Amino acid sequence: EIRTIELREGGYGANGPLVETIFDRDIDGQFSPFSTSVSLTTGQVEKMYATELYLIVTTDDFPDGEIRDQLRSEQGRISLATAPSYSDFVYACVSRNTYSVGTFPFPSGDPENPYIYTFNGMGSLSGVWRTTNAGETWTQRVDLEDTNINPWLLTNIPLINIDCISACSGYSLSSQGWYDNVITVDPLDRERVWVGGIDLFVSSDGAANFTVASHWFLNREDGTPYNHADHHAIVFHPDFDGVSNQIIFFGSDGGVYKTSNGRANGSSFGCPFDANCDDDENLWSSILYTTLNNGYGVTQFYDGDSCPTMDLFAGGTQDNGTTLVRPGFGTEGWVEPLGSDGGFTKISQVFSNGLSACSIVWAETLGFKNFYRSIDGGNSFTKAGPLSGSGGLFITPLEMHKTNPAILWTGAAEIWRTLDGNVVIGTPTWEKVSPNFSGPSNVSALAISNDANIVYVGYSNGYIAKTSDALADEEVVTDSWEVFD
Repeated sequence: EIRTIELREGGYGANGPLVETIFDRDIDGQFSPFSTSVSLTTGQVEKMYATELYLIVTTDDFPDGEIRDQLRSEQGRISLATAPSYSDFVYACVSRNTYSVGTFPFPSGDPENPYIYTFNGMGSLSGVWRTTNAGETWTQRVDLEDTNINPWLLTNIPLINIDCISACSGYSLSSQGWYDNVITVDPLDRERVWVGGIDLFVSSDGAANFTVASHWFLNREDGTPYNHADHHAIVFHPDFDGVSNQIIFFGSDGGVYKTSNGRANGSSFGCPFDANCDDDENLWSSILYTTLNNGYGVTQFYDGDSCPTMDLFAGGTQDNGTTLVRPGFGTEGWVEPLGSDGGFTKISQVFSNGLSACSIVWAETLGFKNFYRSIDGGNSFTKAGPLSGSGGLFITPLEMHKTNPAILWTGAAEIWRTLDGNVVIGTPTWEKVSPNFSGPSNVSALAISNDANIVYVGYSNGYIAKTSDALADEEVVTDSWEVFD
């Protein structure tokens, strides 16, 4: 019995090697590294399907396979799944690797008044393809002209202005098919297909039409359609029978989740809010989830800061918000005052403007311009702006002076500062203190001297800028920069 298989580089196609990653694992199930997907039929070694960007390959006697050049040049990451009940059925979920921006109608439940959304095509769904004859032919299954749900499988479909600031319209639907893109077939039903992107989707007609199977934005309660965003793995229980055992496990940026009613219906409504932008349970998926993390405390920190005089730590995490541990809470006391992706965090180290040390906590979410500030040790946060301009890294640098928490610096294409970051009433005032002298690049590093007069700024293209007048008037600082390229 062959239990492991190893794939090495091979010179297939003009775009480079077919398989760049070395595999040496149990062959049952699906292998999905970041840019290469291999789908194996359980117990069968004579059929293997592998993909790399732009390529889809089928083999009956690996490695002499035939490249099926049926996919368009725009295609990026591809995930694969073989139907366990019939191995000639294979599905491919394909994302785009090109940018395309357009405006599309989006479902409101009222066909006469659809919402309109601006759409960023990078990482969006290029198509769901299927072969029913072990790779001899492939057909596009999903109807991309049906703008209800089908085009949005790799898109942040439920994030529709959750605060209802603009009456549930005009939100940019970002896509992440280059990052979270997984497809799986029901072990007993070759027509029932699951796709995981930012949320989960399920089809009962062979990937022709999908429904929404999870809603990441709901309150994090077990027994609801809530499942953490960004899915990377979908695994059926070994005893799954579709009736008495409908258990499916899901791996995401939030850990491991389980559903016990995996054959229930998803929601046919792309918009989960009513006309007043309120949650409407009638529009939710019937598939319910519970978390299996069991208090397991683990996450990836982008940045963090601590208080020297008490047990207070704040950090920005990957897809798990800004997290804090406050005095007296211990290792089980992590809280998440700000959601989404966290970023740089800064805690005041000294008494300042009537505020005790560690009272001022700064946090960033989702990049430049999204800064929040607390003056009560992280118990509550308010938006600390405004800033203007465009660009900025996904994790935008934010630097606070070590002994003067009034002084903070950040930047995107231009450099910004505030000299009243410790203000008690109102919000800090930000000033733009540089031109865009680095071209199409963004601030990637900051350093402030002890006397606060000298600031160094690094850019992602290698430029370095320096000012020795960092505390001068805005106009003086703007004209004072030395640039080294």
